[in-house]
Amino acid sequence: MPLGRNTQAEIITLTLSPSPINPFRINHTYFDQLPLEECVIATGAMLDFLQRVYIKDTPYTEAVYADIKYLQKSHFLLYEELHSFLTEHAVEEDARKNGVAAQVEALNVSPAH
Repeated sequence: MPLGRNTQAEIITLTLSPSPINPFRINHTYFDQLPLEECVIATGAMLDFLQRVYIKDTPYTEAVYADIKYLQKSHFLLYEELHSFLTEHAVEEDARKNGVAAQVEALNVSPAH
């Protein structure tokens, strides 16, 4: 059975000295090192987790909220970047396919005599 968020926070707080203000503080470097696709998924998943922690109203709620705001901005910027990349790639792929189709069509058209 997985540990609850309060249990996780208690373990982190008890084992670290001094106790952290926010036991769920995110490691921004981790997200910076991920490939774009993985980073979009990871930031979305972390946002979901932190939002669940935030609604518990704990002593570190404000610190969690600060991380949520940062991650939301990052997540949507990354998502926009990924969407732009995929859209651009799809347009290039369509152009390539249309170019091939035009070449095939040109080969199939017989000259009028």
